[in-house]
Amino acid sequence: MFILNDIKVSEHDQRTIGDTQYPPDWFLNPLERAKVGMIEVPDPVRPDDNLFISVENPDGSWTTTPRTAEDLAEIKFNKDTQQALFVRQTRNSKLKDSDYTQLPDSTVDKPLWAIYREELRNITNQIDFPLDIIWPIEPLAHVSVVKM
Repeated sequence: MFILNDIKVSEHDQRTIGDTQYPPDWFLNPLERAKVGMIEVPDPVRPDDNLFISVENPDGSWTTTPRTAEDLAEIKFNKDTQQALFVRQTRNSKLKDSDYTQLPDSTVDKPLWAIYREELRNITNQIDFPLDIIWPIEPLAHVSVVKM
């Protein structure tokens, strides 16, 4: 990050300083930056947006205000809601991908696949849903042995 006259600037921008116009990327050269007093400083660490409301100041620093308990609860609720949606979409995809196992002419071990599919349907009943899911293991898609 670069500072010129206590304001954050980009070394790529076109800039007018005094009566002189400098073209874009002129200040990529450290000697040219030094001539006008542009200094490089470390980028400040941006505060966590989940914990703070942050506003960037002209000098590149951050002014922060801690979020309220209500804000934090809403953020957690929104994250949990998004995670639950993702888990349900994944579950539905796995169910759709295994629909063929329940067709009358399917040669897989239907009872085993039926158990797997029931476990998928019960994902939302897990204690740590939606944050910590234990996914059932898909049965091997082998052909069952038919005795004659």
